[in-house]
Amino acid sequence: MPVASTDADIVVKAILDEGPISVQQAASLLPGPEKISTRTVYRWIRSGVRVGPWRVRIEHIKLGGRIYTSEAAIQRFVSTINDLRATQLKHQHAS
Repeated sequence: MPVASTDADIVVKAILDEGPISVQQAASLLPGPEKISTRTVYRWIRSGVRVGPWRVRIEHIKLGGRIYTSEAAIQRFVSTINDLRATQLKHQHAS
């Protein structure tokens, strides 16, 4: 009997297929005027970033007691935040 995939299954498969990277590697990928700390990446994994009524988190997996994400997951995180902010601005200007 087939088992239905959960959102967690989809995230695990995506990160493993995309090539897991450590939180330290993820922090070094993020651009900015100052280096993004690993502590910030952990916070974005756990608590996320609030954009209006939404909360956006970095997709991740825990494997062997360590947390991994992927470069593609970081790109989705940044894109989602930017898309939501743009949508929010459109609604503010339309009002």
